[in-house]
Formats: sequence, C-alpha cells, structure tokens
Amino acid sequence: MSNLLHKFTDESKLAKTKRKDIRSHYKLMYNTARAIKNKNLVEAKKYLKDVQEHKAIVPFMRYNGSTSRHRGVLRMTDGLQQKGRWPKKSSEIVYKMLLNLENNANLRNLDTDNLTIQHVQCNIAQVGRRRTYRAHGRVGRWNSSNCHLQLIVGEKETEVRKFAKD
Repeated sequence: MSNLLHKFTDESKLAKTKRKDIRSHYKLMYNTARAIKNKNLVEAKKYLKDVQEHKAIVPFMRYNGSTSRHRGVLRMTDGLQQKGRWPKKSSEIVYKMLLNLENNANLRNLDTDNLTIQHVQCNIAQVGRRRTYRAHGRVGRWNSSNCHLQLIVGEKETEVRKFAKD
C-alpha cells in the first residue's frame, strides 16, 4: 500500500483486498466497480444486491458503445448519462470482495459502519485463450477478457472547523 500512501493520511485506518485473473468481462467489471466508488461500505453492498435483483442499475460511463438507454440511470447520474446495464456476475464478484474487505477491516479494528470505498482499480488481465471446433476441420478462437480488481476502504476523518479570526 506504500504507492497509495500519498492519497491517504493514515495507513492504519485502511483495509485492502484484491483479486487477480477474475473470469469476468473487464468492461462490465470496470463500470460496476466505478459505480461503488466513494460510497459507504454498507450502501455499496445494498446497491450491489439491488443490481442483482434488477432494482438498481449500473451506469455505463465508459465502454458503452452498444449499451441500451434505460430510465433508471437518469436518477443516478443527474441526467448526464442514460446508458446502463445489470451485470449480474460482476456485481456478485464485487459483492464477495466487499464481504472480504469488511472482514479485513474487522481484523484491523476499524468501524465498518464508517468505512468508505476510497480506491477502486480495475485492470485488464491476460487474455484467456481457448478454442472451439468448427465445420470442415477449422478451429476458431474462444477468448475471454479477464481482469484484476483492487479495492481499498478507509474510515472517514472527522473534519476540524477552522478557527475564525475576529
């Protein structure tokens, strides 16, 4: 966590989790992870459960070329973006990572009700290469675009009001 230390003040108030080579589409995972950034840990878990049940929607800010427009996105993004989806597999994976993150925070004696997701990083992993057999002895490629995901939560710092001079 030393390379991320410049973003946060106290490393003892942070908890971290990461997964590598996740068998889920990178583009879906990127938008799902971006949707929970800067949210409270409890709110993020509830939001991901609602996405799985189609009660909430993930706005697609990037990689949204063939994504449909949905009315639910307007409420979330103040009318800036109208495209969104309900990525079930990505939301399940991120939800399990949030549970892991909550357990890591408990081990560090952090207040789980006061945790905020401060850092989300999604990277493209090595392409999974498989093959499918076609007619007339041909072979076609069957690739998958895997990803890595890293999440960091931290406690909100109490703001100290500046002393006003007379």
